[in-house]
Amino acid sequence: MNIETVTISDLKVSEVTVRKHPEIQIKELSRAVKMFGQTRPLVIDEDNVVLAGNGLLDACKRLNYDTIKAYRISNLSQENKYKLMIADNKIFSLGYDDYTTINALLKDFTDFDVPGFDEGFLRDITKSLEELTIPDLSETNNSMRKNNIKFRTARKQKTEIVCPKCGEIIER
Repeated sequence: MNIETVTISDLKVSEVTVRKHPEIQIKELSRAVKMFGQTRPLVIDEDNVVLAGNGLLDACKRLNYDTIKAYRISNLSQENKYKLMIADNKIFSLGYDDYTTINALLKDFTDFDVPGFDEGFLRDITKSLEELTIPDLSETNNSMRKNNIKFRTARKQKTEIVCPKCGEIIER
């Protein structure tokens, strides 16, 4: 597969998209593209239909880009195009942020302007536990109680969540 540059106005958004992109995500994607450039390509089919990267496309449109980088995949059945769309989004969501590593990296930063994160939050996680401001979660806790989600906080800031359906205890 080769990356090619395509004209944004030639691209088509699929009639079916499996990921919703809220305003905050498009705003943060736009910040990232503005700060670093386009760091990953879209995935398009032989008819210029976007299979992966709709949020990135929206961000680049917002920045008034005329062109965008894309991988072109040809000869997939419609079913496999849909499978690619589903897999691309689901596999991405299986990952999680490693805040221990993020915290270690942040210690040498001169500023905390990182797209996708609130600067105050990043500043806070670099503080020691004694300095850390713990937010008031009473409204969240009340909401969880109303929805029959039981939780209890254990020592060392571990939270146990009890599933209301099966009773399984999940530690976070």
